[in-house]
Amino acid sequence: IIFDSVVISQKLLGFYPNPVDRNTVFYIDIPENETVKEVVVTDMLGVAVRRNVNGRQVSGISTSGVYDIRVVTLSGNIYHGRLIVK
Repeated sequence: IIFDSVVISQKLLGFYPNPVDRNTVFYIDIPENETVKEVVVTDMLGVAVRRNVNGRQVSGISTSGVYDIRVVTLSGNIYHGRLIVK
């Protein structure tokens, strides 16, 4: 059996503002040469609470807490970060 492996670059992700107030838009800070393919926001239980496609701006989250953010770019890079919602 032969398995093909894909190496995906994982990088740290920045947001602003962070922390953010509830229901406030926040922005993803990745290199300008990257194009966002998908943004997934999950709570600490791993439940996706927001999913955006093709954008560096994410609409506000209504519940306070800590959220994991994963951004996949068209070049295959994956960026990870944590967002605090007050």
